[in-house]
Amino acid sequence: MLISTCRVATLLLTSISIAAGLEAKRLGASPYYLNHDVCPERCSISGPEPGNWSVYQNLAQLSKCQETMFYAFSLFDPVDEDSTHRIHACTSFGPDFSLLPNSTTVQASASSPVNVNYDIGWYKDGFGLAAAGIRSITRQARRYLTHGHGTADGPSIMFVQSGQATLGLYVGESVESRHIGSSALTILENALDNLNITGSTLAMQLCIPDAGSAHSFGLMVTSNGTFGSLQNAVQSWADGACLSFPESTNMTGQALYTKPLEVLIDVKNSTRPAKSISASSEHGRRHQHLHVRAECRTTRVESGDSCAKLASRCGISASDFTKYNPGSKFCAELVPKQHVDEGNNCASIAVENGLKVDNLEKLFYQTVMCLSEGTPPFPNEIANAQCGPQKPGTKKTGDTTNISDLNPCPLNACCNIWGQCGITKEFCTDTNTGAPGTAKEGTNGYISNCGTKIVNSGGGGGIKIGYFQGYGIGRPCLYQDASQIDTLKYTHLHFAFGTLTKEYDVEVGDMLSQYQFKTFALLPGVKRILSFGGWDFSALPATYSIFREGVKPANRLKMAQKIAAFIIEWDLDGVDIDWEYPGAPDIPGIPPAKKDEGKNYLAFLVVLKNLLKGKSQYPIKDIGKVVDYIWDTNNSHSQEGFNLTETQYSNKVIMASAGCYGPDCFYTGSKIYSDAKEGKCTGQAGYIADAEIDEILKDKSRVIKHYVDSTSHSDILIYDDTEWVSYMSPSTKMARETVYKAFGMGGTTDWAVDLQKYNDVPEPSKSWAIFKTCNWTDLDCMTPVIRNMKGFTAKARWKEAGTDGAWDDLIHIWEKDKKRGYSFSRSISANLHIKTRTNCSKIMDPNCGLEEECTKAMDGDLSGPAGMFIWNSLAKVHHMYRSYYDAVFDSAAIISFSLDDFGNKFAPIPDPTDNKWKLVLIDLLTWGASSVAAPFFNSYLRELPYFKRNTNTHDNAKDTTMTMIGQSTTLAKDLLGGDDDTKWSVEKRDSFKSYMGQVLVGWQKLANASVSALFNGNDTSIDLLWDIISDGKLIDAGIDGDGWDYSDGDSEEVDTSGDDIHGRIERSFYGFTIPAVWRISQTYAFVLDSGYNCYEEDPVKDYVTKEAMDATSTCYDGRRYYLVYPKEDDTGDCQTDCHWNGSCDKHCTRNMFVAPPGLSSLNGTSFGGITTKDLIVGYVTQLFSRLPI
Repeated sequence: MLISTCRVATLLLTSISIAAGLEAKRLGASPYYLNHDVCPERCSISGPEPGNWSVYQNLAQLSKCQETMFYAFSLFDPVDEDSTHRIHACTSFGPDFSLLPNSTTVQASASSPVNVNYDIGWYKDGFGLAAAGIRSITRQARRYLTHGHGTADGPSIMFVQSGQATLGLYVGESVESRHIGSSALTILENALDNLNITGSTLAMQLCIPDAGSAHSFGLMVTSNGTFGSLQNAVQSWADGACLSFPESTNMTGQALYTKPLEVLIDVKNSTRPAKSISASSEHGRRHQHLHVRAECRTTRVESGDSCAKLASRCGISASDFTKYNPGSKFCAELVPKQHVDEGNNCASIAVENGLKVDNLEKLFYQTVMCLSEGTPPFPNEIANAQCGPQKPGTKKTGDTTNISDLNPCPLNACCNIWGQCGITKEFCTDTNTGAPGTAKEGTNGYISNCGTKIVNSGGGGGIKIGYFQGYGIGRPCLYQDASQIDTLKYTHLHFAFGTLTKEYDVEVGDMLSQYQFKTFALLPGVKRILSFGGWDFSALPATYSIFREGVKPANRLKMAQKIAAFIIEWDLDGVDIDWEYPGAPDIPGIPPAKKDEGKNYLAFLVVLKNLLKGKSQYPIKDIGKVVDYIWDTNNSHSQEGFNLTETQYSNKVIMASAGCYGPDCFYTGSKIYSDAKEGKCTGQAGYIADAEIDEILKDKSRVIKHYVDSTSHSDILIYDDTEWVSYMSPSTKMARETVYKAFGMGGTTDWAVDLQKYNDVPEPSKSWAIFKTCNWTDLDCMTPVIRNMKGFTAKARWKEAGTDGAWDDLIHIWEKDKKRGYSFSRSISANLHIKTRTNCSKIMDPNCGLEEECTKAMDGDLSGPAGMFIWNSLAKVHHMYRSYYDAVFDSAAIISFSLDDFGNKFAPIPDPTDNKWKLVLIDLLTWGASSVAAPFFNSYLRELPYFKRNTNTHDNAKDTTMTMIGQSTTLAKDLLGGDDDTKWSVEKRDSFKSYMGQVLVGWQKLANASVSALFNGNDTSIDLLWDIISDGKLIDAGIDGDGWDYSDGDSEEVDTSGDDIHGRIERSFYGFTIPAVWRISQTYAFVLDSGYNCYEEDPVKDYVTKEAMDATSTCYDGRRYYLVYPKEDDTGDCQTDCHWNGSCDKHCTRNMFVAPPGLSSLNGTSFGGITTKDLIVGYVTQLFSRLPI
């Protein structure tokens, strides 16, 4: 028995809007998506020490991160260049460093704070400061310093970025950094509002000539998103040099020095006593035995130091200094950071560290790390490392002489020195310099699983696997019956897809798919395998949990037994588990998977394999011992450029401009959404079938260019000006198969065999429509699907009655009837022999909403019971719109009583000359189509048998709702102007109540216009109606075909006029209106993401008032949010301080964010029951539904 697994990294297309979700498409493989974050780890998690931050090789890797980032990198490494660097980074949300524990290392000060002049200068380089970003990063840098973070035994250097604003900071080791934060950076924040600067670069420094780098402070900010000028500035301050500015100003503040400023004095005649210590020869007595002696006192050379200053600092005369530090060039070649003392040599270094000189030489061989015998220290963690010894959580155990192989990459990928996995030359090239974990400049090196040499696996290339889409017969065209598969071309055929219920019972799709499966199971001369899963089943919210739960110890035997029993019952040759995919932490729309899923999956496969004896996160090596073949594509380590080993269906995009289609050209759309045209049969933007491509190629007028790309060895087609598609023609496939065979691969897999060409209908059928639907007029009202409603599902009743064919016939007749003056609904009713005269395009028509029984008129030669299903479905559509219309009318009376109170609390008096109100009302009209009508229709549909039956496999109720209201949002703009009952005009009013009352009338007219458009009989409306009623979505039936009867009253009737519906309408009305009136009154309320979990107390206290935090704090999905707005006057309270030198500074305390007006009224009992939490959760939910993963 054959068992295979298919694993594909993919992107789920979801929309979590109020209006609707996207139509679920059944794909064998899904679009690729990135499975990692674009931002570094939070600073609040990594901590203030840069050595614990995430590590990156260049800034391009962080270009998509929109948060504030703190960086640590070498001053002399040009990080703006696109090459390899070492960049440590963490992400800050604002209060990160404020909420971390203060540093326990306190710099000892030599004196009290002193008054100083801070020099603020700028450059005339063009386009102005990014003031908002600069203010933000300056404030965050200030918090970093004031909380004691930074280097205590050396200068503090940091770089920060927020958008285009970048910052470089230098604080010398003799300058108390807390005081710089509380004084200098506060001065700069206040000055930003008052400085008239046209340039993009600004700097602030405390730099006294000849004082040295230890007593210097400097900060530079730019607005161009680069760091080169910042690095140069920090280098200058680190060298003890000061910057000069074209324009500048001075501001008075305070500084605190931990060591006194050096005053250069003549020390040649100093009478100050010096400590007498004998000097030692550096080389002469290197190998003598060492003796205990007194400690030497040292000082460190800083930039700008001279021997005279060093002597003064040591408290000795110049002659004693040169005596202790001899050499004719010593004073001329002082090096910053060099330690000098009265007698420093190798012997003294050895003594200081408890060593002999020969021990020192041995330990320093090829390393500068060890100062004692023993084991080298274990390397620090790198926050974002995926592999190697620096992966977070790695423990030092056993022998540590070779730790490079710890935490190897999945799939035997290479692990580079940054702890990142990959299989390209950037990850797998040996550039080691000799010491562990190193690489040559400009490279990434590797530490484990090295090399890119292709290993011949010894396969003969003889396996030919093809996938057959059993559900393909449900497409609009491009059909293939299973009996038409050329079994001579394949050794193995997979039927896609089998699915499982929550009880793990096996299903193979609808009736058409079931028919195809029965035919598939009888195919001779080929291995027949049933594929379970696929992207939809694995990743959609309704079904993703089935595989996840099924592989757990409590369920795996049950799931394996039911799958095995089905395979044996149908005498199949194997089973394919297409789970996409085990252990996935980041599939959009569903919770992250547990880390043990891979091991559970392996255990399940072992059980399944044992149940099929005699027939032959994701531990692929172990699974490879169990299964016969594996498809593992699009994982995060598998691809650079085009994957020659992947035989895939065509990829399709639309180019940004005609005539440009090469690798340097741009295309529109995104990783989630494609702007390319859908194939007429496949109906999926982003890919089309081979058969559709061949059809395009035959029309030479559409083809712009058609060629084979030699780099990727793929066929490229450009047509219709900007449509671009890459694919593989039969000749390209054949050439690739030759390459695969030469590499010793086992064979090829082809998705999908039913997409390759248009097939003739199998005889004796004369058309695919007849083949799919049978002749509907041959049935009568005594057929089982009519008499035994309890025994059939809605889809089964619809299909068995041949209703698809009946609809095709009715539309064909309508094309003739409309020329004779018939309305669409009159044509349908007449040809179905419905006696009632109707005009369904009128929402108030009393007859269109009436359902019919299967009558004798439907037993005639020209009709059948399918007519009842069609008419009753159309009647339900009309009835839903009429019910909605009535519900809005009733709700208007309720809402009108609260409008005055609402206007007093939330809204200003409208300005008759202002057009803002008109725009708000137009937006609200469209909003009603999605937020009011959508829940109404969805609540109606979900109680019908079809949707109760299918709720566990697809979110079809929402899909159908979207179809019903989709045209309403388009029609909304057409309602403006005119006087008839389908038009709506926004008239100027003198009160808020009068303005907002017009919207409710607009919603009613929009419903009327929607019905009129839906039943007008044009091609668009016919397609919409078919989407709504097809497959029996609206007919009465059993849920499981086992006796449930919708007509017996067992179902929940939908209350379309009660308090629930009115409450929803009122809630939607105010849910839109509250934010809208805040905006129109210039109360720019917004949702503030604290960046912290729900257990952090007052995480944004530096930004939001205590009252606002208490009133609006909302916890959602484990994260804390607030609803706030900025006061109009953001300058806050200001005071002026004057200093000893006569200068004065203006200091302002900025206003904090506060709760918006009217918020206290949102207590859940008025205005539709809207609460603060509703507004926050609604915004956050819609925000995340639009983000790309």
